[in-house]
Amino acid sequence: MRIETSSGRAPGRTVLAASTGLVIIIWAINFIAAKIGLRSLPAMALASFRVVLAGAVMLPFYLWCSRLPAFAEAARAAAPVYPARHLIFLYMGFFGVTINQVCFTVGLRFTSVSHAAVIVGMGPIYTLIFAVLFKLERVTRRKAMGMTIAVIGNCRTGIGNGVSAHSPSVLGDAITMTGSMVSRCTLCLANVWRGAMTP
Repeated sequence: MRIETSSGRAPGRTVLAASTGLVIIIWAINFIAAKIGLRSLPAMALASFRVVLAGAVMLPFYLWCSRLPAFAEAARAAAPVYPARHLIFLYMGFFGVTINQVCFTVGLRFTSVSHAAVIVGMGPIYTLIFAVLFKLERVTRRKAMGMTIAVIGNCRTGIGNGVSAHSPSVLGDAITMTGSMVSRCTLCLANVWRGAMTP
């Protein structure tokens, strides 16, 4: 599958830095807010609330962005809609969102915020592994070095006293990792299927 590069003007460094900083702040608050929410709500109820609330927030943004020139141009350039494409979105919605959020919330119930942040933060590693397995990407020396540095830094920052096999958070860590890996595998498989179904 080939992805065309944008012909528009690239954003400046200030915009990129501000956007990256905003995403990091929102991403970090997500773990803390979910952990606080688990004090008052059962894990499954909180997971349902998060998914429904996210959909309610995203829908107005989708309607607004679809009218912007940049998104309208992308929509025109997209491949024609074919029936199997709806099945791909259904598959991605169930495994990539519902299962991911259930595992994240239930896992966070049994583990710490720092452990969950490390596990979910290694999402790009899982993505690269699955992308290589499904022949969507090739491992290069730079990618391997970058991912290794990211894993070391992520683990060093997030895990204070280490992880023991007898730690009570092992169950939560395993559930959280399952959700993160399922969502990344879902994304890679959807790309494989989309490439095979595109006329």
